[in-house]
Amino acid sequence: MQGFILNRVGDVALTSVLVCLLASQKSLDLSLISWLGHQGQLLIYWLLLAAIAGKSAQLGLQAWLPSAIEAPTPVSALIHAATLVTAGVYLIVCLASNHLPTHGGGTAIILGASTLLLAGFVGLAQSDLKRTIAFSTCSQVAYMVLGAGNLAPSASLFLLLTHAFYKALLFIAAGVVIHSSGNNQDVRLMGGSGLALPLGKELFAGGSLSLCAFPFSAGDFSKDLLLEQVGYAHLVLHHGFWLCGLAGTVLTGAYSARLLRLVFASEPRGGNPLPQHEAQNYILAGLTLLGGISVSAGVGGSALLVPAFWESTHSLNAEQGLAPVSSLLPLAHITFGFCLGLLLEGIPSTRLY
Repeated sequence: MQGFILNRVGDVALTSVLVCLLASQKSLDLSLISWLGHQGQLLIYWLLLAAIAGKSAQLGLQAWLPSAIEAPTPVSALIHAATLVTAGVYLIVCLASNHLPTHGGGTAIILGASTLLLAGFVGLAQSDLKRTIAFSTCSQVAYMVLGAGNLAPSASLFLLLTHAFYKALLFIAAGVVIHSSGNNQDVRLMGGSGLALPLGKELFAGGSLSLCAFPFSAGDFSKDLLLEQVGYAHLVLHHGFWLCGLAGTVLTGAYSARLLRLVFASEPRGGNPLPQHEAQNYILAGLTLLGGISVSAGVGGSALLVPAFWESTHSLNAEQGLAPVSSLLPLAHITFGFCLGLLLEGIPSTRLY
């Protein structure tokens, strides 16, 4: 019911946009928004932002997505990687491609930056394995909203593509761990699963490293490109939002490393025995395929989908002399966050809302 009601808020906003466009332009073509007056453009864009927040679980309407983990794990993988959550990102990318209003774009940037920080901090407070991964979806989708608000729609779509593979990998690998642990999802009662689930541990670690944008993974290519576009966008306070993005990489590394340590590396806790069996072969085969794509999609995507963005970013780096900084700062933040996560047990309050 929570997901139904919160999504209806976004649906009402989107329906209002359709009515406004039909009444004023006799069409549903998004490019016709530019024909409206400035106030009309802003009104429609803010209504569309409400629709995006509802579908893609952004700040204010984000509560339904972590609750959706009650569904079976394959369903969670589809929701978080490829279906409902991605609809809002596609919509804001279409808006960015049609030159969204400047003030409306600033609202999208604030929405994305706020959501990625909030979701990152709340992810550190979770004791449920799937719930932590769910909050990482809120955070990563917020990166895409932030990028589209900075008029970098190609970079946002690239991150959306790579995110689909490693997020599906994480959810299915988490399902393997949960099933093998007697349906226990509490990371405080796990530990030592790496001994009984060696392949599951490797695949979960691969998905986590790609989520953290570890060098040469798919997440590294896509998220690094988006952060560079955010950092060099000619918008007010763009450097501040770039720093928010870097802070988000610290938080992503922290909760990812925390999960890896609590689930796989530490000793069994809470009197629970070690998992008894690895997943069936066809499940492991699918996970291995997702793992391979999670590593290789960045190379292929950067070569085929966004070569113009790479060229423009490299030329900006050369002009401003910031190439060493832009390449080393994200890696330093990822490393710091990962090391921090290896030391953290979690924020004391394990359920903020």
